[in-house]
Amino acid sequence: MATCILVNLYLLSYKKFGSQAAGGGMVGQVIGHFYIDAKVGEGQFGIVYKGQDIRLKRLSAVKILKERYLQSESIRGRLLIEARIASAFNHPNVCSIYEIGEEQGISYMALEFVEGQTLRAMLRSGPLPLQPVLHFVIQIAEAMAHTHRAGILHWDFKSSNIMVTPAGRIKIIDFGLANLMEEERTKQENGPHPSTQEIGWAIGSLPYMAPELLRGEEATAQSGVWSLGVVLFEMLTGRLPFSGRSPFELGTDIMTGPVKQLPMEIPAGLRGIVHRCMARNKSYRYHSAVEVLNHLQSEFVTYQIRAILANRPSSQDHQHSNNWWKSALSHRWLGLRHVQHS
Repeated sequence: MATCILVNLYLLSYKKFGSQAAGGGMVGQVIGHFYIDAKVGEGQFGIVYKGQDIRLKRLSAVKILKERYLQSESIRGRLLIEARIASAFNHPNVCSIYEIGEEQGISYMALEFVEGQTLRAMLRSGPLPLQPVLHFVIQIAEAMAHTHRAGILHWDFKSSNIMVTPAGRIKIIDFGLANLMEEERTKQENGPHPSTQEIGWAIGSLPYMAPELLRGEEATAQSGVWSLGVVLFEMLTGRLPFSGRSPFELGTDIMTGPVKQLPMEIPAGLRGIVHRCMARNKSYRYHSAVEVLNHLQSEFVTYQIRAILANRPSSQDHQHSNNWWKSALSHRWLGLRHVQHS
């Protein structure tokens, strides 16, 4: 069971819940109209609780920022901006925000609670078969395209921030490290946009970071496309495309080393998508998640046609064969529509 979080939460001061909130001692208390049932996770910046909405009788996730981050005005201001943006998200593959509130000096955020496991946890036993890979990555690309259209970059895009529900639904989680794209940034002239030095954290997780970020360049939609390529590589192979015994070695491998080879049994079209997502020269890389999505959907159709051909009957009856083709193609097309809209 895991929790779905879109943005980090801030605290203004500690009063009644003060040290308890920082130490995970809020279990059994009520904040707003949420009964805190259990602590379910803890990240670098916040503590996540499973909560019960007393009024609506539904599970929610409640996240509170750790005490040591309370003193930074720039962080608190930035998180407020991200919270406002997150509340506007409406996509089936992005976790929903329910409510922002404050009680006794504690500002809290209630969000969608998701059962399932992270994609990273699924990959501990090895790579995934091709069909679920395509099913998952199309949903992931749709979610990324949606967030990019909203002017948001997920700086910490990785397999452990991608939830898979028991029904096979993808949910992108934890937008605590999110960044306004430059064009959106100009609309928020009065809002704080601290540098990474001011914030004091690294942008993202090193194994998934695009080489231009390691050179200190601005994050763009193409940086997200690189991370998407890394996740796709990980699904297909069960491992990451770059490695190193230290952060320095890993960073060097990302910037200059050869990408590990994908198995030849993976279709050439899908291998081409991975390599184009991770082109170091940005002029060769996909310019947007929408481009990646279009190519993935085309590859899915190709995969389905191959599956049809592999099961084609060897009947001598021409009419029977034609009827079979119509039925098979109709079934596969409906399958594609289900992937796109489920």
